[in-house]
Amino acid sequence: TCDGYQYKDRHTLVVGGGDTAMEQALFLARVCSRVTIVHRGSSLRASKAMAARVMRHPKILMLWNTVVEEFIKGDDGLLKEVSVLSMGSTTTLQVDGAFVAIGHTPNTELFKDLRRDDHGYVYT
Repeated sequence: TCDGYQYKDRHTLVVGGGDTAMEQALFLARVCSRVTIVHRGSSLRASKAMAARVMRHPKILMLWNTVVEEFIKGDDGLLKEVSVLSMGSTTTLQVDGAFVAIGHTPNTELFKDLRRDDHGYVYT
């Protein structure tokens, strides 16, 4: 979300339901006019404390059981809309920016000689 300040007073979208997505949404809500979170499930994977902060925030809207179908650019080549699917119905949201936080693959190949867990994270 280091690009968040580029969206000052604009509508942004965050995709995900874990702690990283919630942290991004809370940060963006400090500078953006509105933040919409798209989450495919009916409950968050984020910690209860983080989820509670997000759910209380007046600038954050949560879209449950929803997935992104398409990012749509405008004539200028920039993001203009996002098509989302919820309960069999497709809706188009006008947004100025999107941040996707749906899983991580650790960049630890450089440390291939060190002991790593099943997900690739280095033991410390």
